[in-house]
Amino acid sequence: MSKRQLNAIKQIFDLQFKKKQGAFLAVVQKEQQLRGQLKKLDTQVRNSQIHEHQNMQAIGADVIWQSWVERSKKTLNLELAQVLAQKETLLSNVRKDYGKLLVSRELYSSIESTERNQTQAKLLVSAIETTITARNS
Repeated sequence: MSKRQLNAIKQIFDLQFKKKQGAFLAVVQKEQQLRGQLKKLDTQVRNSQIHEHQNMQAIGADVIWQSWVERSKKTLNLELAQVLAQKETLLSNVRKDYGKLLVSRELYSSIESTERNQTQAKLLVSAIETTITARNS
């Protein structure tokens, strides 16, 4: 495989990795957003328990509030579970693509090193031949 072909493959793997990494980061942000919403909801529940008024209990607003809180938590937790499942799949894909990228970089580096060594060997042979020719003349 030529250096040019390997460089093209390396660039493709790099783009694939960046694309999947971007998708993974978007899912992580969504996870953080959902966790933040759940935390905010828990804080609101704690605050409402501290400041719960008798009037709210008398008209049944406290029951409506608790019902809304439970529905909201259920929805957020369901969304969070879906996001976490998606995150796990994407993490696996990101790891695979990162592995491919590392291998392509290593192969490219190996080819560059081999070419460099061959060039140095040619220069050394040329220098030796020049020295021998100069001494014989």
